[in-house]
Amino acid sequence: FTLKQLFDMPVDDLIIYLNKLCTFDIPKRVETIEDMQQASNILGRIGPIYAWLINMEMRANINKRRLKKDNKEDYEKALIQEAVFSAFGKQVNIIYNTVSRMVTIKQQINQELRMLGNVT
Repeated sequence: FTLKQLFDMPVDDLIIYLNKLCTFDIPKRVETIEDMQQASNILGRIGPIYAWLINMEMRANINKRRLKKDNKEDYEKALIQEAVFSAFGKQVNIIYNTVSRMVTIKQQINQELRMLGNVT
C-alpha cells in the first residue's frame, strides 16, 4: 500500500493489515539449529517492520496535528491511526525482545555446557 492508501484506509482494515504484517510464528524454545535459524529469520524481519511502524506513527502524529485545526472528523481518525501504529510497534518490539532473549539464553546454556565439558 502507498502512504495515502494506508492513511485513507478504514481503521478496522488497517488493523487487519497490520495484524497480518506483524504476526510471526515464534518457536516455543530455541534448541535446534532449525530453531536458531527460525529465530534469526524473525529477528531479521522484525527490525525493518519496527522501524516502519515508528515512522508511520510519526507520520500519523504529524497528520493529526495538521488536522486538529481544520477537520475534527479526520483529526479523530488520525488520533486512532497514531494509536494503532504505536500499539503494533510495541507488539513487534515485545516479539523482538522475546525472541532475542530466547537466543541469548540458548547461547548462555551452551557456554555453560562447554565450560563443564559437555559440549564441544
